[in-house]
Amino acid sequence: MKNLIANNASKGVTTSIALAASMLARKYPDGMKVVAGDFAGDFTVVFDVRGASVGLVSDGDPDECLRRLGCDMVVCATTAHGEMKYEAAVRSKYGTDVIWAANPIAYDARIAERLNIGYAEFIVKLVEMQVLSMMKM
Repeated sequence: MKNLIANNASKGVTTSIALAASMLARKYPDGMKVVAGDFAGDFTVVFDVRGASVGLVSDGDPDECLRRLGCDMVVCATTAHGEMKYEAAVRSKYGTDVIWAANPIAYDARIAERLNIGYAEFIVKLVEMQVLSMMKM
């Protein structure tokens, strides 16, 4: 089953997803398959992570990665955090499990920067863990 890692769109989520994309690019340099946009604004990046197609989407719309690009897993920001309607629609439309995650928030810029880096590292670990789990199925 496909996975959608939905991040509550709050302060720092796009930054954390961009940092996670940069970390994945360093970790899997030959795995970057598609880039739309850039990390300064909205973007879509698709990586091959151990044979799984993983999309990172900053604008909160996983449709393109799930439908057109056929990603096995998508990490995105969304304002629909915890909404059962959203989860049911995604599951029905794509046969996708939704994993809800939330970026920690701090209003002090120095603390927020550290939290964003830590959360980006968490996203990378979660992606790798889910890819390994998918391989075992």
